[in-house]
Amino acid sequence: MADRDVTHRFFNDGDEPVRFEVLIEPGSPGFEKELYILYGLGLDGETDENGLPNDPHHSTVFVVLSDTQTRSLQGRILAPVLDRLAGWAQRLGIESEVMDRYYLNRPESLDENSTY
Repeated sequence: MADRDVTHRFFNDGDEPVRFEVLIEPGSPGFEKELYILYGLGLDGETDENGLPNDPHHSTVFVVLSDTQTRSLQGRILAPVLDRLAGWAQRLGIESEVMDRYYLNRPESLDENSTY
């Protein structure tokens, strides 16, 4: 269990795929949207071998929606850059595009416990 203000992360330090379930209470609508977008991008081949978005604008949408916070020095330095990129993604319609495609009109495969 990781409380809201406790530093935590998800990672797999082994060679075999890992599957796990996460329960978020109270629920976070932004985190749910972010997961649908991330999995949708992955299914469309728009992520790297680590499952992270290839497009930096998609990455910023991911970070902003998930309300991801970092306590590291690098994270605090990058925060203003991510905020600026997120603003560009909103103005360019990229955020709306991925929200529409992967959350509002998501393929049924994303609702069926799919993995990529």
